[in-house]
Amino acid sequence: MKRSVVLALALVMGAAGGCGKDAASVSPAGKPGAVAMCPTHRIADAEDPFCHKELVAKLGECKEHGVPEALCWTCRPSLITGYKLSGDWCGEHGLPESLCVLCDPTRTGPRIGKAAALPEDGVSVTIDPAQPRSQRAPSATCTTEKLRVQLASPEIAKSAGFRYEKVGVRKVVETLSVNAEFAFVQSTYARLATRVGGMVSEVRKDLGDAVLPGDVLAVVEAPELGAAKAEIFQAQELVDLWTRNQERERGLLDRGLSTQRDVISAETSHAEARVALTAAKQRLRNLGVSPQDIEKVIPSKDASSLAFVRAPFAGFVVEREAVIGEVVDSARTLFAIADTSTIWAMLDVPEADASRVRVGQSAIIQVGGTKDERVAGKVSWLSPRVEPGSRTVRVRVELPNPTGLLRAGMFGTAEIRIHEGDSLPAVPKSAVQWEGCCNVVFLRQTDQVFLPRKVKLGADLGEFYAVETGVSEGDVVVTDGSFLLRTEIRKESIGAGCCAED
Repeated sequence: MKRSVVLALALVMGAAGGCGKDAASVSPAGKPGAVAMCPTHRIADAEDPFCHKELVAKLGECKEHGVPEALCWTCRPSLITGYKLSGDWCGEHGLPESLCVLCDPTRTGPRIGKAAALPEDGVSVTIDPAQPRSQRAPSATCTTEKLRVQLASPEIAKSAGFRYEKVGVRKVVETLSVNAEFAFVQSTYARLATRVGGMVSEVRKDLGDAVLPGDVLAVVEAPELGAAKAEIFQAQELVDLWTRNQERERGLLDRGLSTQRDVISAETSHAEARVALTAAKQRLRNLGVSPQDIEKVIPSKDASSLAFVRAPFAGFVVEREAVIGEVVDSARTLFAIADTSTIWAMLDVPEADASRVRVGQSAIIQVGGTKDERVAGKVSWLSPRVEPGSRTVRVRVELPNPTGLLRAGMFGTAEIRIHEGDSLPAVPKSAVQWEGCCNVVFLRQTDQVFLPRKVKLGADLGEFYAVETGVSEGDVVVTDGSFLLRTEIRKESIGAGCCAED
């Protein structure tokens, strides 16, 4: 059920005036003739804009400071006490928290005057990664929307100078600008080493050379490889020997010249020899010899100790560490190859903006060090973790690189298309108020009833904000006067546990 907040302004529309329904104005020390003081805000009752809200419209705007004259704490320092007692004072910067442009750079404060018109369609804007309050998502625990502000009569809104604007829609092209670094596609990038220790005897490919799958990059003389091949020869000879012996024992058994025990012994030795041959072949596989080459070892009687470092896929040699005559082991990288036809752009998206990025969104990458080179791609992956040092989320964009313009390690900037001509509601900035934990606007239900709505703001459109959630086309929002409505719900919220002061 909604709670109603009745504006104190309704109490001063009669002839008597005053500072509250139950609070009477008092004089300091009870002296006759002294200035009547508001007991709630501890300022002169006749000058109290918090209780006498008609003063806001009556006194107009402070031209020097850009706020209503009745609320200008610079021209009227006595108001500071009232702001503090209302829970609306930024002690860090010495001004009302709701108007503090240092805490919220996008806030301009309430203005009295004609509301601005919607900008023309098709304006392109860029999000500021500093993430001001205007870009913060509504609090999930805030109960502001359960409130409503009800005036005692329709004339009160007119007296207070309320103005309204119907929510329209416009097409928004919105981008998020972030830093980018180019990298090789990990599935087509390989760092290659010999599988067996030895001495580099030959280098067949150099830095920058193109390679095809199976091309030999380097040759290593590895004594361990020669020993492994010798084991295969020995194992194969034993298999052949025990195969012949098994057949002989079976022939003798058929003629009654041997026993079943001798046959079983021969079969056991034959099985052991075959196991030893299999183990010898597996050792060669572990040393990097392909199954095809292993099968050629026995018929060719190849006992050489030459190990070959081969390319696993087509690409280019991007690193070469192999030097002829150098002794190397399996921990030493000799070559790195990469397929550069596709390059990754790794983007660093601020944590606060990561929820707005989606797989499939378009991205335009400006290549660092060039003036006109821009490459288009699409977001293909978002990291599931936030980098602890930078508080950013890694985002990957795949880019075609047919000419080799893009190189791993280059830097650039990326513009992710958050909205590409999407139609979104737009509200005047003067309608948006920071309630303490959420951005809110006030919908006019009637000339007496106003409903606060939490909004998630999108692009900054000059004098307007695009709205992603919270309002719809055709809703009527309060512009001039929204600050006064915000003051009322803030009074209701303090201590209620619905919002934490920021």
